[in-house]
Amino acid sequence: MKAVTRNLFTYSAEILATVQELQLRLQPFEPCGEHQRASWGFVNVVPDTEDRVLAFPGGWAICLREDSRTVPASEVSKLVDEKARSVYEATGRKPGRKERKEMQADVIYELLPRAFVRSKVTYIVYSHAKQRLYVNTGSQKTADLGVSALVQVLESVKFSTVHVSGPKMGLTARLTNWLRALADDGSVSDDDMFGVLQPASEIVMVGVNNKWALKLAALENARESLQDALRQGAQVDSMCFTDADGVMFRVTSELRLKGVKHQVVEDDDCDITHLWVSQLASEVVTLDGIFDTLLELLSPEKAQADTPTVDDIF
Repeated sequence: MKAVTRNLFTYSAEILATVQELQLRLQPFEPCGEHQRASWGFVNVVPDTEDRVLAFPGGWAICLREDSRTVPASEVSKLVDEKARSVYEATGRKPGRKERKEMQADVIYELLPRAFVRSKVTYIVYSHAKQRLYVNTGSQKTADLGVSALVQVLESVKFSTVHVSGPKMGLTARLTNWLRALADDGSVSDDDMFGVLQPASEIVMVGVNNKWALKLAALENARESLQDALRQGAQVDSMCFTDADGVMFRVTSELRLKGVKHQVVEDDDCDITHLWVSQLASEVVTLDGIFDTLLELLSPEKAQADTPTVDDIF
């Protein structure tokens, strides 16, 4: 099977509800009605099974499904123009803005039953040990929807985004130290760089007027380009790393994980549910480990007092 989590919004929350309670409370998915533009709800995590909540060692997972009907704007505009032209030909009067909006609503209502339905599923995974909720999506809107749905179900639970505010030794400062170490400076310790994390093949840096996006076999080969970007005041927007277990991922300056390349559990002798359980248990251990490392690395309490400047190093 494929990995379940890849691009993540991460939240902190103490969820005490049992799997059985969640199963009863989660809003089940209902397809879009004929004239309905969108619908959402929760479906079974494992296809062709009965439970909307899948428990695994260390946590549980749920699956949010969103359906939306797409009505092409060009088609709507074309039909509204035709209606407006018919009114003008019949009465000699051009419809005003309010009347055109009413026509637009009528056209959309007529087109919806024939509109293409797009489905999207989002896995939401909870870690009991770290009390973290991982929402597998690149969309803030979808993440907000999933969290809001859980808030309604759990009522008193509060969610907060996992982040680090203004670390003195953030990604940019640590990259600066790492580049200095590559120059055999000899004064940079592992604690001042990326700890157990190893910079991998991708980095994106953003300056006032420029953006640098580098992707190559080894980041060391881009030393001069990175130094040049830092001299121009660029900041790290995202970096790619491998952890101590060889799992590759990108982390943004806002502490979001992207492109996590989990190790995949493979066992031909297991049924599909057992495979899902094993895979999710493995992924949560990995995600918890990555986040623990990042929070330790970027915590203001762990930051050295004097952050090096580019002029000091280059």
